[in-house]
Amino acid sequence: MPDWLIPVIVIDLIVTIGVVAFVVRRRNRQMSAHPPGPGVLAGLREMTTFVNERHQRIGEYLRGNWSGAPDQLPGVLGSLLTELEREALAGGIPFDRDLLKTLIATSLRYHKIGHGSEVQKALEQVA
Repeated sequence: MPDWLIPVIVIDLIVTIGVVAFVVRRRNRQMSAHPPGPGVLAGLREMTTFVNERHQRIGEYLRGNWSGAPDQLPGVLGSLLTELEREALAGGIPFDRDLLKTLIATSLRYHKIGHGSEVQKALEQVA
């Protein structure tokens, strides 16, 4: 393993945890009528693990299934989103589609796949 790869992985994990924490905080603010219980930290750990395990696979999936044509991106992202949502539900992880879209966009940004606006537009087209 190259020496430069370890700091890249550490930075990636920190950013991923930051994104997940941001989304969880935002969701908690929206649920002001129901204060978070003790399961929130356990859920955060599950989400973080899920995100970290899928990051590499998201990049591989896009590289293998997307030719680079912008009109194909919504279809590819839609099938990836469905697959990740199915895995999250099977694992008992309470994800919603918006959180998964954030995960995919963040992962693609770090993999440098697609342009940010192109990916965002495609994710908006996906139901």
